[in-house]
Amino acid sequence: MSWAGIDIGGTKTHVVICDDELRILAATRAPTPVEAGARVILAEAARLTQELLTTLGLPVAAAGVGAAGVVDPETGAVASSTSTFSGWSGKPLRAITEELLGVPAIVDNDGNAALYAEAKIGAAAGASHALAVVVGTGVGGAVLSDGRLIHGRHGAAGEFGHLPVGGDAACPCGGRGHLESVAAGPALARAYTALTGVSVTGSEVASLARAGDRDAAAVLDHAAAVLGRAVAGLANALDPDVVVLGGGVLDAADLLLAPLRAAAAEHLLPPLRDLPIVRARLGSDAVAVGAAALARDHRMRRAAHEAPSYLGEETHA
Repeated sequence: MSWAGIDIGGTKTHVVICDDELRILAATRAPTPVEAGARVILAEAARLTQELLTTLGLPVAAAGVGAAGVVDPETGAVASSTSTFSGWSGKPLRAITEELLGVPAIVDNDGNAALYAEAKIGAAAGASHALAVVVGTGVGGAVLSDGRLIHGRHGAAGEFGHLPVGGDAACPCGGRGHLESVAAGPALARAYTALTGVSVTGSEVASLARAGDRDAAAVLDHAAAVLGRAVAGLANALDPDVVVLGGGVLDAADLLLAPLRAAAAEHLLPPLRDLPIVRARLGSDAVAVGAAALARDHRMRRAAHEAPSYLGEETHA
């Protein structure tokens, strides 16, 4: 069978079709129409999915969606989101996806989907306890405990982007001084512009730093230090086997990882000093592959008349 995985990001929508072993059979991406509302965003994702299936000549058994915001994993509705997406909060993403594609769907937060993939076939494979920190247009994450994704009472577990880290920078959630307001791609761009008066994108900040721009390097060093302290605090609280770092900002891992690890090491408790802090192995495919894996596992369990929810899935099983 084949499984569709859809990653709806603040910049791009990425769709993959996977086989039962989560090998990618086909993939595509396109800009996310973030200002157009949930139905238009999902219609674009469905169009991309159908194009892949037509090219492959395959049906799809189920679809998974990794979405930004706090997602109720049982209903597939968005409980809350930041200002990045227009008309996103409160929308029943699962119901709309099932209507558009005509197959069963599952929806979860994009950070959860990313860690699910990494725990299945990536950098956290075999781990019983893991954290993911995903840094892109926003900052998200996920928690794996005893081999299971942790969602929390409201589905908000893993919203690491809203950890208070100091400062007064505005966060898209409406708060100030949150991790996302310092370390996400748009935050890097704003920080560089504030220093230089030059408008850039987050990825351009990394390119400038590699070219020797000291202001760009300073922006990245500051973000890495803040991220490292946040990672250490999370690790001290949750004691994982591994911390997996993903998202588009980590395309600059050559510039970020060393100072991030150094900042984390200053604050980790002694038993955690050797904690692996690693880059996600699946890269930009992690959310989409994780969404496909969630769809596969949920569908297979239903077919076997097992537990009606994937929330207790042991990722190393």
